Amino acid sequence: MNDLAANLYDLQTEQALIGSLLTDPDVIPQIMGAVNAEDFHDHRHQYIYTAIMAIGCNADSLTVATELDRRGTLNDSGGEVYLTQLLSEVPTALHAEQYAKTIAELALRRRIRDEACSRIAIAASKLDTDPAELLDMAQRELIKATGTAIAGIKPIGETLKDWFAEYERATQGEVVTGIKTGIQDLDTYTRGWRPKKLIAVGGRPGTGKSALMAQFAAHAALSQRKHVAFFTAEMGETEVINRIIGNFAKLDMSKANGHAEADIAKAIDVQHKIAASHLTLAHCAGWSPARIIAECERLKSTRGLDLVFIDYIQILNLATQKNEMRYQAIETAAKWFKTLAGKLDIAVFIGCQLNRDAANKPPELHNMREGGLENDPDTVILLHEFEGEDWKNILTFIIAKNRDGKTGRIDTFFDKQFQRISGLVRERVNL
Repeated sequence: MNDLAANLYDLQTEQALIGSLLTDPDVIPQIMGAVNAEDFHDHRHQYIYTAIMAIGCNADSLTVATELDRRGTLNDSGGEVYLTQLLSEVPTALHAEQYAKTIAELALRRRIRDEACSRIAIAASKLDTDPAELLDMAQRELIKATGTAIAGIKPIGETLKDWFAEYERATQGEVVTGIKTGIQDLDTYTRGWRPKKLIAVGGRPGTGKSALMAQFAAHAALSQRKHVAFFTAEMGETEVINRIIGNFAKLDMSKANGHAEADIAKAIDVQHKIAASHLTLAHCAGWSPARIIAECERLKSTRGLDLVFIDYIQILNLATQKNEMRYQAIETAAKWFKTLAGKLDIAVFIGCQLNRDAANKPPELHNMREGGLENDPDTVILLHEFEGEDWKNILTFIIAKNRDGKTGRIDTFFDKQFQRISGLVRERVNL
């Protein structure tokens, strides 16, 4: 055990996994993607695993030996004798998935120790390095060491194929080509939430930023089966779930002690839908943008990811460099999240608190000027509640910026009892 802790590899587990794959190649699809050839510490196992993956379900000791010989790595892999030894030592492939998990975890630990930590240690030893800069550098190194390459440069043919698919839908009258917002009028403006986009939702305190983003997230995850991550620095995870259940079940969750059996049944039904969805919630108070980015990288590579919500950007842990103002740190964070959207091919939402100039009047784009937040987003939705009885429960979306469409104003109904925002019902008048 001490040797394992010191070297961070387990030769017997590596042998057991290779032996399992040779014994029962039908388990190959189960572990494909869970472990890479580079995750094996022993170079012999790297060669053999690569050959097994190339052959697939027809792999056995003979076909693998032939493939290794073709690649010129048979002798480096231990030869046919070693393949026979691996095959004979594992009577069953029952634990193949566990073996793969162990190997991948140990490889991750080695990368952190050998790649990230050594560079972090060198940087930390330089006393002229600013501590905040060192912290961000350390987080970036961990992202590089633990992250998986998500998206590379695509051939132009693939890009044209994506373009034509969207163009064809548009010519057939399909306005929404992205993930539906859940509010029909908003879909008309945005065409849905689409990959590589940064969307900012801005408002003064209490105008519904959190409620709106929670609704967007839940609609995508529960109604459209999308992979969604919701990072909340302001609310706890259970508070977000409370809002989602109230929204979908149309229940006043602040009066749960008065719920009838039918209400309880509706709440439990939505609970089951949340449990079966691809929604991830994380309370990120005290987190830096770099840590959120690292979590998104991990989720994309392990589970898949379509949408990310960050509520909200100004209360993240924004480390400032020497002589750097806070607004500059916010601007840097917005640029990072814009880059994240492009790199992971996802849509990223950032909640933003508007400055005091936006109080008691319709907000404008310049009210997001702290940190240059009006510059990087592709779409900016500003929230405003007009005063007066005629405007009671009316929440106005001001589409202040929209790179792919028009700007304008949408009036919606904000049912605060259920934390639910919906389009206004238009009644047909017969003349």
